[in-house]
Amino acid sequence: MKSAGAFVLIVFLTLISSLSAKAQKTEALEEEIIDLLCTCITDAYTENEGIELDLTQVMMTCFQDVGEKNSKKMERYLNANGAGDVREAGRQLGFKLVKECDYLADLAQKNGVTVNTAEEEYEIAEAYYAEGNYEAAAASYWQVHLKSPKESEPLNDLGVCNMALGNYDEAVAAFIFAIKLAPEEAAYHANLGETYYEMDLSERAIVSLNKALEIDPDMVRANSILGLLETSYLGDFEAGLEKMLRATEAAPEEDEYWNTLGLAYYYDDRYDTAIIYFREAYERNSNSSALYNIAYSFYTIDEYDSALRYYTLLIDRDPDNAESWSERAGVYEVMEEYDLALADYKKALDVDPEQYYMHYNIANIYFQSEQYSKAIKEIDVLEKKQELTDAHHLIRGKAYYELKKYKEAMLSFEAGQEIAPENAYFFDYIGKTQLELGNYEAAVEAFSGSIELYDTDGEIYYLRGKAKLEMGDKEAACEDFAIGMEYNVLASEDAYNEHCRGE
Repeated sequence: MKSAGAFVLIVFLTLISSLSAKAQKTEALEEEIIDLLCTCITDAYTENEGIELDLTQVMMTCFQDVGEKNSKKMERYLNANGAGDVREAGRQLGFKLVKECDYLADLAQKNGVTVNTAEEEYEIAEAYYAEGNYEAAAASYWQVHLKSPKESEPLNDLGVCNMALGNYDEAVAAFIFAIKLAPEEAAYHANLGETYYEMDLSERAIVSLNKALEIDPDMVRANSILGLLETSYLGDFEAGLEKMLRATEAAPEEDEYWNTLGLAYYYDDRYDTAIIYFREAYERNSNSSALYNIAYSFYTIDEYDSALRYYTLLIDRDPDNAESWSERAGVYEVMEEYDLALADYKKALDVDPEQYYMHYNIANIYFQSEQYSKAIKEIDVLEKKQELTDAHHLIRGKAYYELKKYKEAMLSFEAGQEIAPENAYFFDYIGKTQLELGNYEAAVEAFSGSIELYDTDGEIYYLRGKAKLEMGDKEAACEDFAIGMEYNVLASEDAYNEHCRGE
């Protein structure tokens, strides 16, 4: 009689032998099906030589044909590989088919297509990511996801790449699906929150970041961004400041957390303190975006010389950044250094010709320096590249007005007014133009429209009074001149003294 231990051992060995035999049968069945599929695909191409066939269609047709002719074998294969997930079983079979069928392998190599396992593809994706090639990395992470659809990490990594590329909608989708697969991963919630923050969806960002910190209260980046949102969006400066300081204490060498701290003070209108923290960030990383924030902060508080110095540092750091040239031009423009502003705007357009709005900025400089024909030319160039806005029509109309080309001016003003009917400037300039053309009734109508929108511009009352006087309505004209005088318009006072005094 055998001992109990010997019996257990025999049962165990029998089970192992049975499982091994079953696995061998499954592998043999799989190889047989792959051979049948490979033969079908190869025959399809060899029998139709010279005809361009769609590979996907050929494979689908062969899967259907082989499945129908070998239904029992296919059923056994699916049962052995999880009949509950037929698509996944089919995907794995197709993956092995491309790897093992010589014809398909040669075809893939000929077309520069490589077939990798999920692990191999993940290594490729990680290498691309390390290089900063986020587009290629995203494509590889997507392939990993297709081969391992139940794994959450490739989806999260795909979201990170899309966020880096500015493809925020795609990033959100990837993070949401990653969270569905792994709801307790704090990093996924934090990444989703950061993406919402970049999309200016503050409420959604706060919800996701809070969820991340519920799971892991020490997440540095989540604390930093949530702290900024609490100070700037929720108005709870002290609570937000506490989180941001926690981030700088946890990672004092990371420039982004000092930069975020500076942003909180900037949004709270405490510009001097903001600049201190922006400088802290810049000292830790000369490539930090804090350099731009320093320049913009000085511009905000009208310290133009300091703003120019830091914008120049930005340009020195990256001369191919059109925004830096444009921002410095804006400072020169405010300082009425029109030649320098014009040179920088032109340089910005040269660096990035797709930044069409630069044509408007250049036109504005030409207008302010009384080069009206050149201003018109810039808007004409812009019109060939994009549909004009009301601002574009306004500046071109004003340039025509200054050149006394009143009919052309009217066309521009009317086009702009059609886009922005509530913009009082169009009523003003249509009235002025009609006044110059001698169309006094139309001028009065336009000036009245302006006053309905904005009734504290004394000059418009004076001009309407002037038009009414030309129409012979002296009493109404004097009423407008009197209102113009209330707003200290000297021309109104002169007109009133000339035409209305003693009346």
